[in-house]
Amino acid sequence: MFPLVRRAGWLALAGLAGSILTTATASRLLVTEEALVEVAARPSTTAPVERAPAQPGEPAQPGEPAAVPSERAPSHGDLVKHNVFCPTCRPAPALDPAAPVQVALAPTELPLVLLATMESEDPLDSMASIADSERRSTGVFGVNEQPRAGVVIAEIRRGRVLLRTHQGLRTLDLPNPDQPKSKSKPKSKPKPEKRGSREIPGAREAISCNGHDCTVDRKFVEKLLANPAQLTRQAKLVPAVKDGDIRGFRLSRLRRGTLLRLLGLHNGDTLLAVNGVKLDSMDRAIGLYSKLRRASNLDVTVERKGKVFDTHIAIR
Repeated sequence: MFPLVRRAGWLALAGLAGSILTTATASRLLVTEEALVEVAARPSTTAPVERAPAQPGEPAQPGEPAAVPSERAPSHGDLVKHNVFCPTCRPAPALDPAAPVQVALAPTELPLVLLATMESEDPLDSMASIADSERRSTGVFGVNEQPRAGVVIAEIRRGRVLLRTHQGLRTLDLPNPDQPKSKSKPKSKPKPEKRGSREIPGAREAISCNGHDCTVDRKFVEKLLANPAQLTRQAKLVPAVKDGDIRGFRLSRLRRGTLLRLLGLHNGDTLLAVNGVKLDSMDRAIGLYSKLRRASNLDVTVERKGKVFDTHIAIR
């Protein structure tokens, strides 16, 4: 019995010694850190010297110590950030939570063509005209609407639409007319030389004009509507604003051989109305695509250098 009691006493004594050693070590670390903080915050007890100290590089006065660069006392923040286990380590720079994360989105592979976008101050009011080349249909869509089943418009930007598909977010951009086409493999038969980089094959043969009266072959129009991307490369429509209101759309980037040039229109012309309907909004300008599909006659009101005239187009 006595050996058991003696062994328990030795174990208790060893545990007490370990506890004392741990407490002493922790107290020493705390005292050292508190002493450093107290030294950093303690004002200097040495009376200030009235004479101006010698500048670095100047000879010191007799009995006066030479000027040495002063060292800044460690602040409380420096002591808190100090890592006693890694003195040379520095804290990692803080990340800005407000910084936007740039994510590269892939273009959509769906048979959709972006014809135009109309941005609004309220993003939910923005509109986009999108053509479905597979179904040969076109329409004007807003945010959260479906241009086709399973595809939802997530956002509309200038010249770009973000689509939410089963593959995730995809982009739909306006066709770039200046983008070089990929080189095709050489063929045995030589191709005829192009008259213009944006000229539509068969346009010269399908369009005939006499002054401001023009006739267009209907088969050519149907072929043109089947490929809406060709229309977007023909010209650029810029809103003509007067007194804060849209009064029409000004034509630019017209080249020789393009559709509108063959119809007698020039760069700088402003389209004011079609069949008496004023083009005073982006929606009505986009509606020209639908009118072209159904109409047999188009009366286009044009302003050129301050003069207004009508161009009659018959589709036969």
